[in-house]
Amino acid sequence: MHSLVFFCAQKVISDHASTRKALDYIPREIYPVLFKAAFLDIRTLVLRDVVQRWPFSILNFSTILKRCKHCDRDVIREKPNKQCLQAVIMGVKDYLMNELRQNRTPVSRKTKASTSQDNIKLRKHRLLRVVDLTGLQDDGDRQDADTIGQWSRTVALAKACIDISRTSKRDEYSSSKRRKGKGGALLDGACDSQMCVEIHANLFITSNSYTTVRDALQIGKTSLLCLKCRDLRAEELSAKKTVSILELLDPVVLRKIELRYNNLGLSGLNAVFPYFPIFGNLISLKLPYSNIDVRHMTPEMEESFQSMVAAFSQLPNVKELNLASSRLSGRIRELLRYCQTCSVYPGFSDDRLYCVIVSGVTTADVRAVFLKVNPWKATGPDEVPRRALRSCVDQLAGVFTDIFTHSLQQSEVPICFKMMTIILVPKKNQAALMTIGRWR
Repeated sequence: MHSLVFFCAQKVISDHASTRKALDYIPREIYPVLFKAAFLDIRTLVLRDVVQRWPFSILNFSTILKRCKHCDRDVIREKPNKQCLQAVIMGVKDYLMNELRQNRTPVSRKTKASTSQDNIKLRKHRLLRVVDLTGLQDDGDRQDADTIGQWSRTVALAKACIDISRTSKRDEYSSSKRRKGKGGALLDGACDSQMCVEIHANLFITSNSYTTVRDALQIGKTSLLCLKCRDLRAEELSAKKTVSILELLDPVVLRKIELRYNNLGLSGLNAVFPYFPIFGNLISLKLPYSNIDVRHMTPEMEESFQSMVAAFSQLPNVKELNLASSRLSGRIRELLRYCQTCSVYPGFSDDRLYCVIVSGVTTADVRAVFLKVNPWKATGPDEVPRRALRSCVDQLAGVFTDIFTHSLQQSEVPICFKMMTIILVPKKNQAALMTIGRWR
């Protein structure tokens, strides 16, 4: 269900020309509603103008596109539309180029003070500094012409960073010839660090996109558009290429690393592992199909394994470690002996090929889940109202934390947690109800 404000926003964005003229007069509180309405209705031109005039310092997709009081549709959980995301990228590029050209406009000495005051007033309404795309869903292996997956998003963002860098350098070269004009006119050509915009995204890098993403990360330190990675997924990259990517990532922003199908082995992981402790906020490390085999160790391989153990001991915040398809017979607990946040499930034997180590559940985690419970949903078989779970979250969080912790330690799920009530509701306008597809 949509609110009256959202219906009005949809009506406003229905005409691009009128919307463009009215954006400077619309209250800043309405911009998130306009953004979501334009994203839903695929109004790419309006979306581009809204981003270009964004009045807040952060443009967070997860916050804007989630279910809210104006629109109950949870757009952030849907596959992002390709045209809409491209419009957002173009809006950010337009914003940066306008800021750059205004900063480099030649002014006389007499009017420089008044122009600076005008720029300050203008930037009060144009403060975009961070565009957060980390909440967008991936379309998986399914090909869809209307949506854009994580790999395509990564390439598009990397190319946008490269284009902005090339354009700004070209403009800077052209303006350097006019650094000093007639009558003592000066060009304020210094690039203000406050003009830079960071794009936070989950990056998916393969051998085909490695060069493009690496170039974008390299120029990010000096470019107006800086690409920041929160969750890294890399496939089919050599140890050397993986290290080159890790060296370019922001250690504060990165939270998850997943290296798949890289066939690194112990020697490759020994080259990569020393870079992991640099990322102090790293909470998840997934290294499936790394081809680790400790059954027949040579002295060089044993030294590599001990180096990997020492490096892992410097990751205090890691809560998830995935070493699927690795042969770690008898060495799992040795690998985790310095880890305080991880625990080995009894269901996983040291002699098994697949090993997944996950942390326990904290009270804060349980409390966060309880606060997300929809109080208007129907009760389950236990007949406990969902409203009670939210109202009594402080009293129940500790109790359920103990239950979940024991469940993980014993590798067993309580029977009552597996029970549910299923009510079949026939669909409308369906004559035959003999097949399951006729019911919801």
